[in-house]
Amino acid sequence: DGAFTYEVVDGTYTIVSCDAVIVTSIPASRNGIAVTAIGDGAFANCSAVTSLELPTSIRSIGDNAFYNCTALKELTLPKNLQHIGAHAFMGCSALESIEIPASITEVPDFAFSMCDQLKSVTLPDTLTSIGQCAFYACASIEEFKLPASLKTIGDYAMQEWYSITDIDTSGNSSFIVEDGMLMNKAKTSVYRGLVDITGDVYIPDTVTTVKGGAFSGCMKIVNLFLPESLTVIGGDGFSYCASLRTVN
Repeated sequence: DGAFTYEVVDGTYTIVSCDAVIVTSIPASRNGIAVTAIGDGAFANCSAVTSLELPTSIRSIGDNAFYNCTALKELTLPKNLQHIGAHAFMGCSALESIEIPASITEVPDFAFSMCDQLKSVTLPDTLTSIGQCAFYACASIEEFKLPASLKTIGDYAMQEWYSITDIDTSGNSSFIVEDGMLMNKAKTSVYRGLVDITGDVYIPDTVTTVKGGAFSGCMKIVNLFLPESLTVIGGDGFSYCASLRTVN
């Protein structure tokens, strides 16, 4: 239609590429046929998108669909969305907020990684899993609330969160925050440390694993005390801890 190229899949349209110089909206239908999906890589590296509200007809967003859309600042996901692909919004460095609809149960691997300006993230209580590197290098996130149903958080999902000062687990039964550390309820794994942890930091003596990127950017840790129980420190576990002087 001059703006998008479509492919018929199971009787509905999937957008497979963007040809427009400026994109302000996506149609809900064309030629009487519903537009239900954004295909893999359809908008990848597209600088034409700055603000976008997806129509309620969209059910699926493919892998790399909006990869590196560096001008995308505002995005509204449809309430009936059923699938978000891996790397879907990776590198959308201008994106400031995102609300995941209740129809989604998983934030996939790398979905919002390297979204430098992302500050507000709203997750539904239907969400059960945050994938590996899902929010990697989202350096502007200051507050983060875990939904009630969340059970798993992948490695590096919260790495390089240089602004995180509050993680709310009050409605969740699987995770807790204690002494500035996000841990599972049994306190065997540390997933994220708050960046305002200062001075001497004692990892609880029940902990066996420090997850990948867990303390990355905790620049105020000076002395670190690791327990006898610890068996694994994930990659980048203490990267960019610039004040760290001693490790016991």
